[in-house]
Amino acid sequence: MMSKRLSKTLFLASVLIFSFVADEILQSNPYVGPVYFTAFMICIFIILMNFLVTIICDAIAVGAFIEHDHDQELVEYVWTSLKEIIGVYSPPWHFLGLWRT
Repeated sequence: MMSKRLSKTLFLASVLIFSFVADEILQSNPYVGPVYFTAFMICIFIILMNFLVTIICDAIAVGAFIEHDHDQELVEYVWTSLKEIIGVYSPPWHFLGLWRT
C-alpha cells in the first residue's frame, strides 16, 4: 500500500500532464479542494513559464556573441531536407549551367 505522501505526489505529477480525475478533488473537500487545485495549477504555470522565458533569454544572450553566423546555411539545409522529405525536385544548378545568386 502506498503512503499518503507518495500517492499525493503521484497525483500532483499526473496533474502536470493533465491526467487526473476531478471527482477526487471534489470528494476531498467540495469548497477548498478546487481552490487549492486552481492555486497549484496557476503557480506551476507561472514557474514553468518563468523557466521557459529564462532559458530562451539565456540562449539569445549567448547567441549574440557568436562570431560565425551560420543562419543562412542552416536555413538552406533545413529547406533542402524538407523538400527531399516532401518529394519536391529541384535540378542541380551546376549541371544546367546556371549559378544561384
